[in-house]
Amino acid sequence: GSGIVCFDDSAAEVYSCQFLENQRGINIQKSAKLKVKNSKFEKHKAPDGKGLGIVCFNDSAAEVYSCQFLENQRGIEVQNNAKLTVENSFIDVLFVNSSFVVVTNSNVKLVKYNGESKKPTVRNSTVNSWQDVGGCFITTATCLSLGKGDNCYELNTFRRFRDEWLLKQPDGEKLIEEYYTVAPLIVESINPLPEKYKVYVDIWNKYLKSCLRLIENGKYEEAKSLYLRMVNDLKRKFLN
Repeated sequence: GSGIVCFDDSAAEVYSCQFLENQRGINIQKSAKLKVKNSKFEKHKAPDGKGLGIVCFNDSAAEVYSCQFLENQRGIEVQNNAKLTVENSFIDVLFVNSSFVVVTNSNVKLVKYNGESKKPTVRNSTVNSWQDVGGCFITTATCLSLGKGDNCYELNTFRRFRDEWLLKQPDGEKLIEEYYTVAPLIVESINPLPEKYKVYVDIWNKYLKSCLRLIENGKYEEAKSLYLRMVNDLKRKFLN
C-alpha cells in the first residue's frame, strides 16, 4: 500500500504534498530518481513493522528538502547502493543499509545503519541516537573472536552474499530484518560466558565454515538454509 511507486529508471518530483497513513508513502525502485520538497509523511504503519515514509531500493536516488516524517515506523529507508540527500528536514527513524546518505541542517531522532563505513554523513544537524545494526552480528563476533579482522575475506564474502544475493530474494529483506533484531541478542547472551571462545569456535566449525564454502561454490540456497538453521539453533540455545 504505497502513495507513489517509482519503478525502474523512472523519475518523479513531489512538492507540497501530504502522505498519511499508508504502509509506504513513496517507494522508489531500481535506478529511479525522486525529488521531494515541502511535504509531510505521517503515521505510516505496516503489520511487519516496516511502515515507511520513503523507501529507496537498488541504485535509486532521492533528494529530500524541507520535509517532515512523523510517527512512522521508519521515516526513510535506503537499501543496496541507493543514494539519499536530506536537507532542512525532520526524520523520526532513518534506516541505512549499504547506501550513501548525506544529512544537512536537519533533525533525526534515530539513525540505524549497517557498519561504520556506511555511516551517514551528517552536517550541521542533530542526531539524537545512533544504532549500528551491523556491528554485533553472529558472523562478525565469531570472526573477530577467532582473530580475523573486520575487513577479512570471510566477513566480506558473507556481506557480499547478503547484499548481492540474499537481499534480492523474495523473502530476503524480511530475513535480513529479522536477523538484525535477533542476532545482537544472541551475541549479548554469548559474550558474558566464560567459555565464549569455545562457543564461537563451535559456531564456526558447525555452521559458518561450511556456509562459506557453499557461497564460494555458488550454492546460495544451501548457504541460506544452513545460515537460517544456525540462527534458529542459537535462538533456542541462548534466548529461550
